[in-house]
This record gives sequence, C-alpha cells and structure tokens, in this order.
Amino acid sequence: MDAKIPDEVANAARMNFGIGVTAYLHNAESCGFSLTGQIYFDYKDRFKNSRLIRTSDVLEFVDFAGYLIAMTCTGSAYVLVEPGCGLLTFPSE
Repeated sequence: MDAKIPDEVANAARMNFGIGVTAYLHNAESCGFSLTGQIYFDYKDRFKNSRLIRTSDVLEFVDFAGYLIAMTCTGSAYVLVEPGCGLLTFPSE
C-alpha cells in the first residue's frame, strides 16, 4: 500500500519552481551539514514515498514563494515542506 501524501506536500508538488526538483522533504531537520526528513516524489526513483532519508551535505538554501529549497553538494534540489522548527534560525546570543 502506498503512503498517503500529506496535503502540504501535494500542494508544493503542484508548483513550478523553475528548476529540476529532485524530491520534496517533509518535516526536514538539520543533521550536521545535511538534512533528514520524509521524502516524497523522488524524481530519481531511489526511495519510496514517506521513507526517512538523509541528504548529502547542503551547500545553500534558496527561498522561493515561501518554500526553502536545499541545494546539495551532489546537485540535488529538495523542496522543504514544513521544515522543522528552528531549522534555519541562528542561535540566540
């Protein structure tokens, strides 16, 4: 049985980001220089929907229409859907 696609992931997948999106990460969290999260719509067809994955190291984040796109050192582009709390915030001084 296929995993249910969260509505917020399905909505993000309908958008045109103007780049080749590798996949969508739901509830992504930082893990060192990489991210972990549940993957959906993996363009490279490596992972089944809702599988928990760890990305390669992230080189940069791009903000597009209210979504963050994580660009990795291997050339992947992951759209972050509902990123984990504090994912991109600086520690308070």
